[in-house]
Amino acid sequence: MARILDASERLLEKRPFRDITVSEIALAAKTSPTSVYARFKSKNALLGGLFERYAILQRERVATLLDLDRWRDSPLSVTLRR
Repeated sequence: MARILDASERLLEKRPFRDITVSEIALAAKTSPTSVYARFKSKNALLGGLFERYAILQRERVATLLDLDRWRDSPLSVTLRR
């Protein structure tokens, strides 16, 4: 699944999602279109998978930023600048 999502991201850096085919994604991921459809019901579901992965990463980043132990001994001025 990670290879499929990674390949999709790389392709999205170059072209709009609507112009990318599942076959292209499969080729870039070194898998088959059947394997893509085994993990994602449709091309739009794959886009949902990308969004979910991005949302998870963002939540992890926010949790790290808001970790009280990270900021406990920092003056407020330093915390705000960071």
